Amino acid sequence: MHIEKIKYFLDLYECGSYTETARRNFISQTAVSQFIHSLEQEFQIQLFDRSVTPVAATQAGNLFYREASVLWEQYAGMKEKMRNFQKNQAQTLRISYASVVEIHVLLPFIRKLKEKYPATELLLSKVRMKDIAGHLLKNVCDFAVCLDSAFAGCSGIQEVQLHSGCYRALAGEGHPLFDAAQITMDELYQYPLIMLSREAIGGSYQIMLEKTRQAGYQPDIVKNVMDLETEIFSIITEKLIGFAPDIFPVHDFEGHLRLIPVKDFNHSYTLEAAYLKTNENPAVREFLEILT
Repeated sequence: MHIEKIKYFLDLYECGSYTETARRNFISQTAVSQFIHSLEQEFQIQLFDRSVTPVAATQAGNLFYREASVLWEQYAGMKEKMRNFQKNQAQTLRISYASVVEIHVLLPFIRKLKEKYPATELLLSKVRMKDIAGHLLKNVCDFAVCLDSAFAGCSGIQEVQLHSGCYRALAGEGHPLFDAAQITMDELYQYPLIMLSREAIGGSYQIMLEKTRQAGYQPDIVKNVMDLETEIFSIITEKLIGFAPDIFPVHDFEGHLRLIPVKDFNHSYTLEAAYLKTNENPAVREFLEILT
């Protein structure tokens, strides 16, 4: 297997189209098809169901995607490190994050890092919350920035707290609660809810449900989605109500979204930057110096 061609598989998995995969990689559809066939021959397993449109991954294909995406990021990171070394021996710092909220918290630290160590190259990659600790443990990234629950029970990981706060209700223009200055939990749980799925946020999903039930409420969750961007789109277009950290940048949505405080709401969060104690990358020490 040629590791550089693994991108053909990743693109086909993500877009479901041989035509689009060929366009992205400046090759023919035949070349894409031949590579996928060679992968299936090599591993003696079917990766895609070609009887449907768009092309869908099989169960084996889903497993292969998880492993291949890690392999590809490791390979891309290695290439970038080698390029930097060849140019000017600059250090590379790889940071994985889960959503725009982490980027919002990271930016002040990144600015300070670039001011003090301008030669340090930054590589950012977005990862599902449930996978982010695995990326760190597999050395795909140097730092993983996410909710603290993402790193629970992971040995060898050191964490630095970046920010803590509480969740608020997130409503779109046209929702009955949109103009409220504050709402009660009775008001909140009268309406259909949208949440990030278990597959996206792992154990945090169950923690949130248990806290809600302990408070005496049974949430009406009508939709689960895989990422914050899809949640926001559904909140705006389907008039659902969801949750977001109190630092979520609603101003980016030109008045179509509002964060609404919920009285006596007990859902808090802590954002942390995590790294492996054994990581010897000098850029990790540079960034720790800024973080602490």
